[in-house]
Amino acid sequence: MAIVLRFVSAGLGILFLVAGVADVLRRTPWGILGAIGGVLILVGVVMDLRRERRERQTQRRRD
Repeated sequence: MAIVLRFVSAGLGILFLVAGVADVLRRTPWGILGAIGGVLILVGVVMDLRRERRERQTQRRRD
């Protein structure tokens, strides 16, 4: 279930980023907010993946 949520979050982040950049190119005021939102979503997904990887590495070292 967690992997599905990560894929959905990453997909939404990419969608917001692309839509935001497209809106910036069309010079609409909401474009920059969409792009920032997309970047924040992607950064959150990456941080979560890195934290989980670090936890797994720590667990392996304990074993």
